[in-house]
Amino acid sequence: DGKGDVGVYNQILSNFKFIDSYVQNGTGTLMGHVTIGPNCPVEQVGNPCTPAPQANMAVRVDVLTTAGVWVTNQYLDAQGNYRFNLSPGTYVVESNGGIHQLSETKGTVTVKTGQTTSFNFSIDTGIR
Repeated sequence: DGKGDVGVYNQILSNFKFIDSYVQNGTGTLMGHVTIGPNCPVEQVGNPCTPAPQANMAVRVDVLTTAGVWVTNQYLDAQGNYRFNLSPGTYVVESNGGIHQLSETKGTVTVKTGQTTSFNFSIDTGIR
């Protein structure tokens, strides 16, 4: 008779409205991988000196507004990865700590609602 179909269609439409509302009012994701090195005085091609997990976990990633106001931070995981859920906007990413113990600006990124922004960077340990 088709009358039951209207209820199903309304339910499907309400799900799309919920998803649309979430995306409009939601956050975006900023994630990345940090490479730290060199880690040995003499690294040979094809035989890298992989950092210990503790070396990665000693590095903090700071997120600031473009005006320099702190937003959030976290330490890298054992593999050198980080991930933040942030409000849409433009942010400055800094590394802090680790072997170099310095705060260093790594770049500026733009986070968009419902999207993932990848930002990978390297930290030069100064070991030669």
